[in-house]
Amino acid sequence: MLRTDSGKAFTLALIIYLSIALAIAGWLWQRTPEPHTSPERVVPVTLAMFASPPEPVVEPEPVVEPEPVIEPEPVIEPEPVVEPEPVVEPEPVIEPEPVVEPEPVVEPEPVVEPEPVVEPEPVVEPEPVVEPEPVVEPEPVVEPEPVAPRFTQADIARAEQQYLNALSETLARHAQNTYPRIAQRRGLQGEVYIRFTLLANGQIIDIEIIDSSGQRLLDNAALEIFETHMRNQFKPFPEQINRERWTHTVPIEYKLR
Repeated sequence: MLRTDSGKAFTLALIIYLSIALAIAGWLWQRTPEPHTSPERVVPVTLAMFASPPEPVVEPEPVVEPEPVIEPEPVIEPEPVVEPEPVVEPEPVIEPEPVVEPEPVVEPEPVVEPEPVVEPEPVVEPEPVVEPEPVVEPEPVVEPEPVAPRFTQADIARAEQQYLNALSETLARHAQNTYPRIAQRRGLQGEVYIRFTLLANGQIIDIEIIDSSGQRLLDNAALEIFETHMRNQFKPFPEQINRERWTHTVPIEYKLR
């Protein structure tokens, strides 16, 4: 490979030198004076012009010294493990069991049988003489004299009617005073039947609608008469009405005038 490169370099150098020589010859030719002006000047051509250039000095490749061979370290075999001899535990010393001396035999004492107990005969007491109780004759039953009622049935009926009339007038007055304005503007009319229970002190309980008017506004207004305006209270029963409670049904009418 080195020789081939040297040949190529030599050929290239020869071509370069020939080119230079021809260029110089041409230049000298042009500068040659005319015969009548100056004598002819001859430039000598030497072999040195055509000599091959010296070959480049090839430096020798550096000598690579081989790496020193590293000898492996000798393998040190481990010393064999010497297992310790098992410790032999001494056998436990078995102490002899103590000699148990037998207990002395105690002879039982002779059993002395008790003498039989003679129970005394029971004393029989005489039964007491029961005297007969005296016969008590019942007292004659005295019938109470009939008490005349304070009020006649006519008085009771009249008092109940007056009480119901007063209640109906009160409910009618509240119905007209609480007629919902929006129901009046819409022309809503109707009659609501409400059942309730009156106590003797005039308290009103168990209020419910049993027949609706068909209009929610009128039904709610009728219930508000008892709950809001009357506060579930009316006047107590008069003494002619001997009742603890009285269940009644009344109509509340909403009618445009």
